[in-house]
Amino acid sequence: MKKVGLVLAGGRSERFGQDKSLLRHPLSGQRFCDLAVEVLRPLVDEIALVRREPLENLPLEVVQLADPMEGPARAVAVAITGRAVERWYLIPCDMPGLTTEVYRRLESALQGKEIACYQSDGEPQPMVSIWESSAAQCLLRLLEQDPRSSLKAILPRASSVVLEVSAREREMFRNINRPSDYEEWARHLLLQG
Repeated sequence: MKKVGLVLAGGRSERFGQDKSLLRHPLSGQRFCDLAVEVLRPLVDEIALVRREPLENLPLEVVQLADPMEGPARAVAVAITGRAVERWYLIPCDMPGLTTEVYRRLESALQGKEIACYQSDGEPQPMVSIWESSAAQCLLRLLEQDPRSSLKAILPRASSVVLEVSAREREMFRNINRPSDYEEWARHLLLQG
C-alpha cells in the first residue's frame, strides 16, 4: 500500500505576516515545515510539500500552488490529481505540536472508513487527517461541483470517523495563526522547560 504525506504549507500567512512554515520551534530551533515532515516520516513512503515554491534545505517534492487563496481543499486536490496512492496523510505546517502518535491513533481508527480526522470542541480538524484514495476522489468530484468547497465539506460525503481531541492532546493541536499565538505558545513551552 503506497502512503503519501502532504505537508500543507501553501497559505498566505496573512494574519501572521510572514511564512509560518519557516517559523522556528522556540526550544529545538527546527522550522515548522521540518517538524511536520518528522511527524509523518515514520508513517509514509513519500512526503510532498504543498506550497507556492520550494523551501531551502528541504529536499521534498513540491506541489506548487498557483494561488494560495484557493484554500486547503484545492491544495489537496492539486496534490492528489494523477497519483496512484492508496492512503494520504495530511498535516498543516502551523500546528507544530503534532506528533507521530496523533497519526497512529488515526490509523487505528480508520478501520474500513475513508477518512479519519480529529475534532476539537465539536469542530472538525480535517487538515489533521488520513484519507483513503476513494475519499480523495470524492474530494475531486466535490470540487468539480463547487470549486469553493472546504475540506470539512467532504466529511459527510465520505465514510468518516472523527476522533475527539483529548484533554492531553489539546496542546498538540494549538494552531499558530498570529504572532501573539506564537508568543503565547513559546512562553508555554519555555515554562514547561
